[in-house]
Amino acid sequence: MLTTIALFLGLAVVNIVKPGVGVTLSATTRPVPATAAPTLTSMMEHTVPASIIDAMAKNEVLQVVVSVFCSEQPARPSETKRGR
Repeated sequence: MLTTIALFLGLAVVNIVKPGVGVTLSATTRPVPATAAPTLTSMMEHTVPASIIDAMAKNEVLQVVVSVFCSEQPARPSETKRGR
């Protein structure tokens, strides 16, 4: 219920304030350098971080998620150790 109220409040504020009206953006005059398309192996290598601290320092969100997910699973006790 609170989320719905916040959504409608935000929509009302945007319709009243109208952010961005009157702003004109100029096109860039510098050409954007072309980069080579990443290969499948380079994408897979980029998914797994060297360390979680390195991934956090570089703000690599996917690497942090993969690191947390992969380190959390071995830490869980197995079903036999839990006594079930």
